[in-house]
Amino acid sequence: MRSRLLSFSLLAMIGCGGPTDASAPAPSASSANPSVSGGASSTPAWSVPSPTGHAGATDSRAPKWPDLAPKSVVRKASPADLRKADEAGCTEGKADACRRLADRYRGYGEPAGCGVDRGRERPFLKTIPEDTEGDERLYTKTIARACELGDAAACELSKVAFESYRQSTSSAQRNGTRSDPDTTVGIFRFRTKSSPEWVKGLIEGRNDCLHSRWFACGANDMIYYRRDVKVDAEPKLSAERSAAYVEACKVTHDCDDLWMMIDKNRYVPTDVEPIRASFADTLGEACLAGECTCGHAIRYLGDADPKALDFAILGCNDGEAEGCYELAKRLEEGRGIDKDEKRALALYHLACPDIWPRESEPGARMGEYSKRACDRLADIAAGGAYPPKDWDRAMYYAGRACPSSGYQVDHGPCVRLGRFWETNPKSTGRNGEDARDAAYGSQSDPANRKECTRPSVKEACAAFDEGLASVK
Repeated sequence: MRSRLLSFSLLAMIGCGGPTDASAPAPSASSANPSVSGGASSTPAWSVPSPTGHAGATDSRAPKWPDLAPKSVVRKASPADLRKADEAGCTEGKADACRRLADRYRGYGEPAGCGVDRGRERPFLKTIPEDTEGDERLYTKTIARACELGDAAACELSKVAFESYRQSTSSAQRNGTRSDPDTTVGIFRFRTKSSPEWVKGLIEGRNDCLHSRWFACGANDMIYYRRDVKVDAEPKLSAERSAAYVEACKVTHDCDDLWMMIDKNRYVPTDVEPIRASFADTLGEACLAGECTCGHAIRYLGDADPKALDFAILGCNDGEAEGCYELAKRLEEGRGIDKDEKRALALYHLACPDIWPRESEPGARMGEYSKRACDRLADIAAGGAYPPKDWDRAMYYAGRACPSSGYQVDHGPCVRLGRFWETNPKSTGRNGEDARDAAYGSQSDPANRKECTRPSVKEACAAFDEGLASVK
């Protein structure tokens, strides 16, 4: 099992533990991840440069980040090339170039930080919380420039630029409050094209986000993520709906929420495979064209594909958290690349930083991070066991891997979080409730086990259900 490949003693070198209550708010940007013992945290002998500046400098004895390059794929352009072209085009008075440039500073989604020269050494993350203030200024400047050049939609966004930065990252992304949702938010395009009866509510919800205070944003989530079939129904994926999923991904390159909804609707896996292949083609082609979709492409491409390692290298070299997670997996297992557990662990921590701001606070300050990397760190801290060997640390990372059950592309981390609560050696008086909320979906009815009806978590949920009877 992969959970045992990295020794517990190696994990201990990282130091930081975490809050004991996964339902508690995340630490603020100024608060460090507490160690289990209460003493000072330690760092591994080889560590990546801290993207947030909180964890100290790289050890001078550490090996230089290798100049990794893909072997089987060739890019038509790099993200930096495209960013430079957008800068030149915007300067020359091209409104579309200014809009693309604004997307690089909007603070959410794959374009955020893509190709931007951050002045950070590899490996790095293309967007971190400390980038927020500078990106806000550049977004405001470039979206206003697009407006001056005659882009009417840019003028609307320019009017609310300041207010939109008061929204949380997730709300801004789901509602496309700093971009055109029809061309950048996959689930928005899918719903408005395939569910005419919901269009009015979706548009009204986005308008509330654009013109109201940040706390009014997010009211349309229930429309976005409503299942197309009843939990107890026999799901059937029509050709029309399949085509709508494919089209929304191709246009927006924002495909993960679409994949989540396919899983939620429990469509037959064989019917879904053509969609998966289309998503892989779309994101893979975008990666080779110079977009920051390389790491996400691997989710649909599959680990066995020979291009997967190359996409992981490209993504991590350009600061994609998912690319660094994918590369870490291969380094950990020695799959297609020399095995290096220390470097793998360092990349997991880069892709899932130990310190992050509260998502509930105003502003797009979450930055780039990989929930799958957080889930891997939770499993390492647990030692592959239930209850976790290191409860505090395991719960800390599990909470990051599943910040809101019922709205995650990968529901497996949420089931793992449920099992952690389920096997908690300390009774909180609500262990069972917390366990069900995580595994079945927040505010769900245990009778129908909503999220546990997803095909992707069938086996994990069966193990969870077996242990639930003994929870007090």
